[in-house]
Amino acid sequence: MIAIKAKARGLAGFVIDGAARDITELEALGMPVFSRGQTPAGPFKTGPFALLDTVSVGGVVVRPGDAVVADRDGVVVVPRDRASEVLAGAEEIAANEVAKRAANAVPVR
Repeated sequence: MIAIKAKARGLAGFVIDGAARDITELEALGMPVFSRGQTPAGPFKTGPFALLDTVSVGGVVVRPGDAVVADRDGVVVVPRDRASEVLAGAEEIAANEVAKRAANAVPVR
């Protein structure tokens, strides 16, 4: 139920500093989950919770408006005021990686 509500409100996934349940089902709904583990236990339905509040996840401060990017290798938080700078650096790294892959694809003979 929470994934359906979250998706309707424009969320792209969940980053949980703890265990999550129903991960396969959530991903089937298009809501990827990045958590420390899995559990069969359900969440507290009456809180505690807060919206649009600063939180700490894995010791990293996340503020409203920060970019949170995640894949199976990990989660990174980009402060809102550094997003342009970090994007430019990431694009440069990606371009260098493409060039390195092309150079390594050359046959030995």
